[in-house]
Amino acid sequence: MFNQDSIMQIINNVAYQKSKELTEKQLNRDKEYWERIRHDTLSKNEQAIYTMIDTIQSLPIYKKYTRLIYTLTTGIINTGPIKIGSFYSFL
Repeated sequence: MFNQDSIMQIINNVAYQKSKELTEKQLNRDKEYWERIRHDTLSKNEQAIYTMIDTIQSLPIYKKYTRLIYTLTTGIINTGPIKIGSFYSFL
């Protein structure tokens, strides 16, 4: 048997949550950083694949279908800073 209050304290602990957050510096690493820490160099084929993936992910049609699939599978409509859901409960 668990003490629900102690579990909720751990879950809601701000220090615990902050330890899992990435810092701005960690999120915004430049290309030179990743090239420097890479264990093995990429071949031209591998570099082309990364470029192609980045290009596809920036296309509006890709973004539209990604949002649609996310909404259909989770029931949550992501509208920027606000998430609306589950829309299945509205049906």
